[in-house]
Amino acid sequence: MYSKYSIVFIFIFYLFFLHFFGKWTLNAGGGDAWGYYGYLPATFIHDDLHTLEKSIEARTLYSSGDFIDNGNPLRIDEAKHLGDGKQVMKYSMGIAILMFPFFIIAHFLALLFGLPADGYSPIYLYFVNHASLFYVTLGLIFLRKVLLRYFEDKIVATTLIVLGIATNLFFFVSYNPSMSHTFLFGLYGVLIYSSLRFYENPKFRYAALIGLSAGMITLSRPVEILCLIIPLTVGLVSVDALKNRFAFFGEHWKKTLLSIAIYAAIGSIQMLYWKWATGSFIYYSYEEEGFDFKHPHIIDGLIGFRNGWLTYTPVMFLALLGIYFLKKNREFLVPVLLYLPLHIYIIYSWHCWNYINGFGSRPMIESYPLLSIPMTFIFASMWKKKWSKGLLLFLLAACIFLNLTHISQFHKGLIYTEHGTKRFYWSTFGKQTFSYNDYVVHDLREFQPNPKKLTFIKQILFEDFNDSLDYINYVCREKNDCSDTVFYFNNKTEYTKKISTTYNEHNIKEGDYIKVSAKLKTTQKPWSSWDMAHLVCHFEGEGVNRWKAIKIEHKIGGPPYSLWTGKPNVWEEMSFYTKAPKKKSEGQKISIYAWQPKSRFIYIDDLKAEVYRKK
Repeated sequence: MYSKYSIVFIFIFYLFFLHFFGKWTLNAGGGDAWGYYGYLPATFIHDDLHTLEKSIEARTLYSSGDFIDNGNPLRIDEAKHLGDGKQVMKYSMGIAILMFPFFIIAHFLALLFGLPADGYSPIYLYFVNHASLFYVTLGLIFLRKVLLRYFEDKIVATTLIVLGIATNLFFFVSYNPSMSHTFLFGLYGVLIYSSLRFYENPKFRYAALIGLSAGMITLSRPVEILCLIIPLTVGLVSVDALKNRFAFFGEHWKKTLLSIAIYAAIGSIQMLYWKWATGSFIYYSYEEEGFDFKHPHIIDGLIGFRNGWLTYTPVMFLALLGIYFLKKNREFLVPVLLYLPLHIYIIYSWHCWNYINGFGSRPMIESYPLLSIPMTFIFASMWKKKWSKGLLLFLLAACIFLNLTHISQFHKGLIYTEHGTKRFYWSTFGKQTFSYNDYVVHDLREFQPNPKKLTFIKQILFEDFNDSLDYINYVCREKNDCSDTVFYFNNKTEYTKKISTTYNEHNIKEGDYIKVSAKLKTTQKPWSSWDMAHLVCHFEGEGVNRWKAIKIEHKIGGPPYSLWTGKPNVWEEMSFYTKAPKKKSEGQKISIYAWQPKSRFIYIDDLKAEVYRKK
């Protein structure tokens, strides 16, 4: 009964935080979630799956995100323009099919109560964003059935609670719903259960369930064709078992054929869409995005600080250690040893190996149902002795606390894990409020020195922008004060003037600290950390090219500080320290300037660099 209650608890826990975070705008705002969902309103409401024009027009009414200029006339990245106004969806349609029941409920209620029935009004987003909660709960129910075959109820309950609260599964159900991985979690739970039951009791319903779950997994995320490893290899404990498996397929060929037929039929849906949209049964909609199998980022993906899996979900170390215990029950040894390395190799060969728009490594979530089995084996082993049980419960409580702490930091805008660094992680570990220096560390990847332990040597660069005759980029600091001018970034300017000096001119030594500072004001609140302007210190010369910079907009007007806050129309001095690298040539230079990668409206004055040395 404990394991049943644990599922109820997780459901209520997720439901509460789904409403607490209130992330109802994802499908309207674009990105992967809209790419999955966009099939539905385009097909059943706007009848424009070929062009998406009406769909994008409806989406724009509710979108707070920026549309991009990428050559697509619709200015979106979730579909590819084929010419003559024709579009093909970038993402496969599996998640859209899984979302369909929630879409239909929302559409019915919109029509019933006279709400905007356009596919993007709040009622649609509300119901569709509950879909992942449904499928994760379904996966937990089937996973419980699997685990109870081998373990006592209390231990199964522990595993379910750990999966639900100590991993990034919680984040992707409650904070960032509608990503594919939570849906896949549920489908994998069904697939593991139906695969076991089919070999024990070869009935048509289990064969159909294998074909259905495996088909939807592959249709939702084609690289997950690896899921076929599970029904093909589960229960293979010896060479004789392999021979018997072929005999089993021959004996139950009708049921096996049914499973294959369902799987193939589901896969053909995407091929038929591609044929209709592009004229070809096979179409690679990701274009320049792809895999680099020669240079996978496995170490970075697993333990790095830019969405590293085990960095942000350390409880899964126990699942990996538990693989050793599969020797006690070899039914899952071959599936785990085949699926896991291949899955890791493939996902971290993707060009965007850190998987933006996430918390931790989101493609690992679909592996959790399979990894829950070795995880529960190690739990069962540690449960036997009082001291090891106490250690286990301590570790699990610590992992739950850490996961909740990270998500709280994420919710407050304190961290954005795809930008994470080792120094920033440890300088902010466990904090719920961050300082200005924390975000300097975030940008520079350098710890800042204690100013009390430094000695001021000299000022080496200074620009007050008062002598310029360029009236396009130099304006009065205040409207009625033209005696003091400042540099003004307009929408056509990318850089301020670069001011430079050499090491020789000021006798700069390796290890000296260069303090760069400026007075700044922005006219806009930051929207994306990617688009923020930078205050830059550039060391250059033969054998040296080091670029150090901090982002500007979110540091103005604090505290409190976060990655997404910042006050417009406030003058504030910003500064950072960076160590001077070793001199390698006579003409080695230090330059300072400001740079804006996007069209931001920013004022800058009194740009300077100073040399400090340790006492």
